[in-house]
Amino acid sequence: MTLSECLQRAPAQHALRIAKNVGLDGRPVTAGLLAALEQRISDPEYMETVVSGLSDEELTALKMIALCGGGTGIIVEKCHQKLNELSRKWRRNGAKVVDTLVRAGIVYTGRENYRQTYFVPDDLRQPLLRVFLPPMIGRMTVDAPARVVEPDPYLPVRHVHLLLSYLGKNQVRVVQGGGIYRRTQRDIISSLGLPDDLPDESDAFQAAGPAHLSFLVNYCRTRGLFSETLQHTLEPSPRVEEWVARSASWKAWDLAAALFDEWVRPDPDIRTALAMLAYVPEELWVSVESLVAQMESLSLERSWHGFDTRLDKSLRMLAYAGLVCTGCSDSGEAIRLTGPGRVFVSLVAGEPTAAPDPDDVFPVGTLDRSFFVQGTFEILTPPNIDPSVLRNIEAIADLAKPDKVLIYRMNRKSVCRGFSSGLDLESVMRFLETHSKNEIPQNVRYSIEEWWKRYGRVEFVDALVLRCDTEELACEIKACKRMQPFIVGEMGPGNLVIDRSQGYMPKPGTRARGAINTPGSGPRPRSPG
Repeated sequence: MTLSECLQRAPAQHALRIAKNVGLDGRPVTAGLLAALEQRISDPEYMETVVSGLSDEELTALKMIALCGGGTGIIVEKCHQKLNELSRKWRRNGAKVVDTLVRAGIVYTGRENYRQTYFVPDDLRQPLLRVFLPPMIGRMTVDAPARVVEPDPYLPVRHVHLLLSYLGKNQVRVVQGGGIYRRTQRDIISSLGLPDDLPDESDAFQAAGPAHLSFLVNYCRTRGLFSETLQHTLEPSPRVEEWVARSASWKAWDLAAALFDEWVRPDPDIRTALAMLAYVPEELWVSVESLVAQMESLSLERSWHGFDTRLDKSLRMLAYAGLVCTGCSDSGEAIRLTGPGRVFVSLVAGEPTAAPDPDDVFPVGTLDRSFFVQGTFEILTPPNIDPSVLRNIEAIADLAKPDKVLIYRMNRKSVCRGFSSGLDLESVMRFLETHSKNEIPQNVRYSIEEWWKRYGRVEFVDALVLRCDTEELACEIKACKRMQPFIVGEMGPGNLVIDRSQGYMPKPGTRARGAINTPGSGPRPRSPG
């Protein structure tokens, strides 16, 4: 809500109170007075004068209202409670502190979910932050760390591909509540190379499960990428193909949005910390320790595990999605928001007028679509491998070593699994030749060709044997034109192989005498009398 809208909605008595405080008293509430008030309050010199004249408690209240929740406002009761706590004056009404800001015309009240809130008008928030935020930023910024971990926004996309491939290759059972058994969790974490340690059962805070694995499973569940069978196992759903067909940029955007919704939006303190980071110039780094110190007077959530613990876990997840860049030096850990991270923080604050294009936020120009094929039947993929190429590798090879460089190994079982999924020799060799940076080793080419020649020579057929007591009766049945479509073979004299998928078939062991009936037609009705 803008300043003009706030003034128009304010009661006449409140508007006159503000006008008197800014030196415009003695007038009735008219459109001219409201316009003069708006011009006066939005004057940068006026805002600097107001901020410089605030007491420490009043300045803290302004910081809380302007920053908390990423600028979305603060519940009145929480604001008063925090101010009373900071001042150590438990019987003092925090409303008296905020009243100075209200009379100055820079703070207004509204309602959110049936609760009254304090907020700063949208067009006043940025000018006010430019007044009091630079000293805070100066206390938080540090030199560039010596060791920087560059984020990879496509890492979660590759992990979703690997998780779906794991579900297709392995039987993953779930408990009644939908959780995965801990032994299977350990195997998935090891197979995918997730930066997770299985939590201790005695640790109540980590009782929900490993953070990265839990996020990936929740994402796949909410997007309908797997389904639970009647045997309480998970298997990829038909919607996987639709998800795979999406661009890598869209997948990275969707995963980052899901992570933001799960780890940032529910916690107003994390939103406040990210809002402060968004005002730090992109090339500067912020000390995590200093950020926690600045948040001591702004943190509103009462949690037994503390803000520093929640911030640490949230930053690790944001770095996993490529929204935060982390570094480490002798002075401690430092962070800064990446370009995509700044976009998502602005979305929380409601600043963009139009939804950004995922291709602009996560450009795919850095993805590699090639790999190396070794004579040991290993496929070496670069760290920035395109997820769509990775999915095709998963169809014919098994992940042997999850690391920055993924190592896959082809064998007869894995390649024949690809043949069973609908691939043929030509498509497999075309894929390897198109994306391999080196020439396919001769022994690898020869082995795949041999596996293809032997594939499908033995096939299980679901059939029903029709046993006749004489060869003559078997010949009579074979000669019946109505029975011929159902007969697919013969197993010795008097034994006919029937295709049981064609309509209704009697149960094995059923004996029949008399006229020949076509399966599906049932016994012929008797004539009357």
